[in-house]
Amino acid sequence: MARRERERHYSLASRLIAMASFMALLVFAMIWWLSGFTLFVGAATLLALGGLLGPVAVDSGGGIMEFLSGLIELIGEVISTILDCIASIFSGFG
Repeated sequence: MARRERERHYSLASRLIAMASFMALLVFAMIWWLSGFTLFVGAATLLALGGLLGPVAVDSGGGIMEFLSGLIELIGEVISTILDCIASIFSGFG
């Protein structure tokens, strides 16, 4: 099976929302670790988590395994996109 047939295609808006939500989760995790839990940080974390789970919930067919695999796939796609951006920034310094 060709790679293109196996890949699930998320829209650009879904990718941007997921990337912003993932980065927000990382920032809020650092804030929790450094300053402790506050109601504001907890609410912001729930909003960021909802932004990450939203595109996956819409794309999944209602099955829990498809939802979990889609979530892992989207997180992997977001991480690879972030690392690709970082690599492209530093590739010009060689």
